[in-house]
Amino acid sequence: MAEAIRHDKTTRQLKLLSQALDSGRLGPVRRLVNTLSPAEIGNLLESLPPARRAVVWGLVDAEDDGEVLLHVGEEVRESLLADMDPDEIIAAVEDLDIDDLADLVEDLPDTVIEEVLKSMDRENRERLEQALS
Repeated sequence: MAEAIRHDKTTRQLKLLSQALDSGRLGPVRRLVNTLSPAEIGNLLESLPPARRAVVWGLVDAEDDGEVLLHVGEEVRESLLADMDPDEIIAAVEDLDIDDLADLVEDLPDTVIEEVLKSMDRENRERLEQALS
């Protein structure tokens, strides 16, 4: 039952988002996207074709990027990360919990991983290494 309700909500959100994208005005799209939780944004990104996904991803608040990346599948995550520069990726993941960061770290470019590790204190670096092993 809860799954059906969630599916209906995602379907409604996707319809509203498509209508807003079709209008060509990005303001309503941005407002709609930023009323959603990171999990809901992730569901919508998964449902969109790549061109629309790129537009919507560009409108997500930067402070939500890391959380949204956790809620999309590997293929979508890789495409989103490919369009981000290293500084954007670092900013997106730097505030994630160690366990969440461990879930993403394998999909991050090596240079980004190095920078993230450098920015961590020893204790968090060790916790991340433990979570990865």
